[in-house]
Amino acid sequence: MPVESKDRVLILKGVCTVEDAEAVLEWILEHPGGELDLTQAEHIHTAILQVLLAAGKSRVRPPQDPFLERVVRIGLSSAK
Repeated sequence: MPVESKDRVLILKGVCTVEDAEAVLEWILEHPGGELDLTQAEHIHTAILQVLLAAGKSRVRPPQDPFLERVVRIGLSSAK
């Protein structure tokens, strides 16, 4: 499963599809001060990125993939 919750951290792993977007949204709503860990994500569907942008999440550990890291960093910095 690509979405795993530990305490106040949501971890996205591997390939995260559109089906995972709802779980990410629900977790963010339940944990507004929580942190997202994307370091193990290999692919993040744009629906998940849209959830992150709409939520204005600032506590995000970026993906290790350089392209994904740049997309997340630019997207989240423009959402502030």
